[in-house]
Amino acid sequence: NIKLEMYPPLNQTLSQEVVNTQDENGINRPVCSYVKPLRAGRLLDTPRQAARFVNVLGYERAPVIGGGGKQEQWCTLLAFLCRNKGDCEDHANLLCSLLLGYGLEAFVCVGTKAKGVPHAWVMTCGTDGAITFWESLTGHRYIHKPTNPDEPPVAEQPKPLYPYRTIGCVFNHQMFLG
Repeated sequence: NIKLEMYPPLNQTLSQEVVNTQDENGINRPVCSYVKPLRAGRLLDTPRQAARFVNVLGYERAPVIGGGGKQEQWCTLLAFLCRNKGDCEDHANLLCSLLLGYGLEAFVCVGTKAKGVPHAWVMTCGTDGAITFWESLTGHRYIHKPTNPDEPPVAEQPKPLYPYRTIGCVFNHQMFLG
């Protein structure tokens, strides 16, 4: 199952690299500024069509800025659409923005996949409490089935079907949780 990590541990403060990232112009911006509700109108009738649209945009790993650090460059929504390609964060920011435009409670998740590979994807929270993960690079959706921590260890827990392993932070246009 996915592990929600306190990032950083409670005895540390969040570094600026977690809360801010450089855009295509080299300007440091809060990650929340990369997401805003977008209404697609009749161009994309459903959230699933929005996921398909984002999925067909090209994938290209973002260049790492500078020599010593691992500061990645994210694209604004306009730059991403103009380039017609971007990294997983760019895809996730656009999909989250479109899902917010449909009125869904959506967040970009930044965490890891198997073997600790950094990744970004989208999470929606249904009014019934259901959690859905949206993979913006493929258009796949995964329903999160939480484990019950109060059940005895011998109770069989559902195996996750999604590739995600940890969540370091989640954010949208209104909040950052890390």
